[in-house]
Amino acid sequence: MATVIMYFLLIISQSTASFFFFMHNKLDVSSIFVPFTTMVENQFFEKIKIFYFNNGGEFIKLRPILDASGISYFTTAPHTIHQNATVERRHRYIVKTGMTLLHHASAPSTYWSYALATTVYLINHLPTVLHSCQSPFKVLFGRVPNYHMLCTFGCQCYPWLVPCRANKFQSKSQPCVFLGYSLTQHAFQY
Repeated sequence: MATVIMYFLLIISQSTASFFFFMHNKLDVSSIFVPFTTMVENQFFEKIKIFYFNNGGEFIKLRPILDASGISYFTTAPHTIHQNATVERRHRYIVKTGMTLLHHASAPSTYWSYALATTVYLINHLPTVLHSCQSPFKVLFGRVPNYHMLCTFGCQCYPWLVPCRANKFQSKSQPCVFLGYSLTQHAFQY
């Protein structure tokens, strides 16, 4: 029986880039955070200095890791959503946009994780007024993202299947449904 993805973790950087992780259990946060900090240090040559989070039990268990890493952390007071407004608004925006993608594509709700991942990918590539009409991607990587490869969620696509063929007489492609961008590029979805 396949495991079902029930949760996701959203981390928003100072550059407003969204980092998105799927989880099977809320307790997976600690096993995601350590590789995330390593990725930030290796990709962006920066250390995480401050981490804000709500008082959820999954985040409270991060305290020893944060202390050991020298990362300052701040938690919100209980029942004060407005203290974590940036993440709450981004979370709501991702879910609403993802559900819109699903309904527009007439895709079943079981594909919600693909729709949300695609939404985060698009948000990270859209220009924002917070950065003088530059995208979070441009702010992080110093180059303009490639907008020519964008596709409509749920459209028909024809992937290149030559590396997967058993012999040269098999089809080089077949009709498929586009459900998002490669997840092999880690959480940021380059």
